[in-house]
Amino acid sequence: MTFLEKYLQKFGKKVLHGAKKIAKDKKYNFADKLKVKVRKVEGGYEVEFIGNEYTDFVDKGVSGKKKTRYYKDYKNNKRKSPYQYKDKAPPSAIFEKWIKRKGIKGRDKNTGRFITRKSLSFIMAKSMQMKGRDGVSFLQKPVNLEMKKMNKEIAKAIKSDMYNLINNKK
Repeated sequence: MTFLEKYLQKFGKKVLHGAKKIAKDKKYNFADKLKVKVRKVEGGYEVEFIGNEYTDFVDKGVSGKKKTRYYKDYKNNKRKSPYQYKDKAPPSAIFEKWIKRKGIKGRDKNTGRFITRKSLSFIMAKSMQMKGRDGVSFLQKPVNLEMKKMNKEIAKAIKSDMYNLINNKK
C-alpha cells in the first residue's frame, strides 16, 4: 500500500469520525454502520463513503411536493436536494413506531379528542410528503473540514511515494 493510499484511508477515517459524531449528536442510530472504501481507479483513487440505504437522504435532505429542501455540500455551497417526494409519501409505519417509542398522543384540533396512532402516523407521513425534510449534511461538513487540511498532507504522501519509487529502482 502506497503512502497516498494510507493517507486517503486516514482521510476517510477522520471524515467518518466527524460524521459519526454529528449523526450521534442528532440522534441518528445508523452512524455505526458508516464505512469508507478507498479504491484505485483509472487516473487516480476514489474515496467512497458507504452507509444504509437512507443515509444519503438524511445527509442531503428530501424536497417535498410544495417545498424545496437544500443542503450544504463539501465546498460549503448551498445545493438543492437531488431527492423529492412526488406521488408517494414515506411509509406511515415508520412514524407509527416512532410515535409509540416517544409515547406521543395525538389530538384532534377541533374536538380535542385523542386520535389513533395510525391516524397520527398517516398525518405525519402526508406532512413529510408535502414539506420534505432538511439535509443534515453530517457527511458533507467533515469532508469540508478535512479537505482544507488535505493539500499539505497529500503533498507529503506523494513525496514519500516518489522517494520510495526512486530508491527502489536503483
